[in-house]
Amino acid sequence: MDIKRGKSLYLIFLGYLISFCILSIIWIFSLVAFINISVNKDIIKPANYMENQVEKLKLEAKQGLEFDSSKIPYSSKYIFFDNKNKVVKANTDEEETKNINKYLYGEKFSSKYVYNKIIFKDGTCIIGSDIKAHFTSKILHDLIPYPEKLLIVVFLTGFIFIALIIAIKFGEKLKKELHPLKLSTEKIMNQDLDFEVKNSDVKEFNEVLISISNMKIALKESLMMQWYMEKEKKNQICALAHDIKTPITIIKGNAELLKESQLCQEDREFTDYIINNADKVEKYISILIDISKSSLEKNETKEAIDIDKFVEELKRELYALCSLKSIALSNKMSYKTKIIIGNKELLMRAIVNIMSNAVDYSPTKSEIEFVVSEKEDMFIFTIRDSGRGFNESGLKNATSQFYMEANERKVGEHYGMGLYIVESVAKKHGGFVILKNREDEVGAEVSLMINTKV
Repeated sequence: MDIKRGKSLYLIFLGYLISFCILSIIWIFSLVAFINISVNKDIIKPANYMENQVEKLKLEAKQGLEFDSSKIPYSSKYIFFDNKNKVVKANTDEEETKNINKYLYGEKFSSKYVYNKIIFKDGTCIIGSDIKAHFTSKILHDLIPYPEKLLIVVFLTGFIFIALIIAIKFGEKLKKELHPLKLSTEKIMNQDLDFEVKNSDVKEFNEVLISISNMKIALKESLMMQWYMEKEKKNQICALAHDIKTPITIIKGNAELLKESQLCQEDREFTDYIINNADKVEKYISILIDISKSSLEKNETKEAIDIDKFVEELKRELYALCSLKSIALSNKMSYKTKIIIGNKELLMRAIVNIMSNAVDYSPTKSEIEFVVSEKEDMFIFTIRDSGRGFNESGLKNATSQFYMEANERKVGEHYGMGLYIVESVAKKHGGFVILKNREDEVGAEVSLMINTKV
């Protein structure tokens, strides 16, 4: 695998951090330029404007001019007394009037204004002015008395906006660089090992991708080896089963010939033992051959199955099995689907296996229920017997290969393959098997669920 070295993650982060700093500086300079332009265009009065106006009024007063209220800046507060100390004009509220009186009498007080006393020809004026910038327009001043606060809000808004943009861009970059990692892990999770690991521009991510690539190769080799060994194992079992079948057939044939000769009662019993156990061995061998073949055949042919015809065929098979022990078969059909996709032979084999178990475990002249239903995309075949039900171990392990329950449920000739085969068929049809004990009465309940869309 050829993977580029890429940039270090901290360098990429540092690049975005520098971009954030540069944009923030540009934003600050833009605001400063805007303030300067506003002051030059007389949109905003600078913070020392009021102080300069007061100084001009003081010069006019020294020149012996009379008081002119139009020259008082609108953002200032003032009271004009005539020469008899009577208030002639004022724009102060009650609080500021008190502060001006305290100023006149030399009392201590706190205020946002700086007060100045100017003596004109026709009286005395006390002016209170703040050292802050103001809009030249009175309308703007009434809406926003202090432009500094507006500028702080604008600055913080821009600062947050820049941080948000940088964070989004950095997140998109990480998401893009993490995509090869996500894609690789999803491929491995889906057991698709035939893919090429893609590069990332981040050094640390590439190191992880190299590890994933090496793991993929090792996993693929391991799985191929495991599959090959499993295939060889199945082939050997199948070949061995065929090899054993021939001598068993010879033993059984000779035992049957021996039985036809003149034998004493004891020898005849021994001969029956040989024949019966040879039959059992043949059944074991047939099961081994079936399992080996089914494990090797991965792509069983599926076809469209007419459910009504399939169910009728099943009923005939099940009636024949139940008749062996005079067991009544109760059928309950509740489905609407008419066609499903699947392997008819495998499904028939699985359901007959379930019914065979149910017949073996049910008492003579009892009853077995056969229910066919559907739920969403799942088609369900359920068989309920009248036996003793599953024990705790059976509910957990009954679908395991060669599993046989303890003596309380084990009856007849069982080899622990029936439900294992049923579950194998269910998986091939995108489904599963549910084992439980009946709730309405004593007995076991086995449901084969298959996906109708697979």
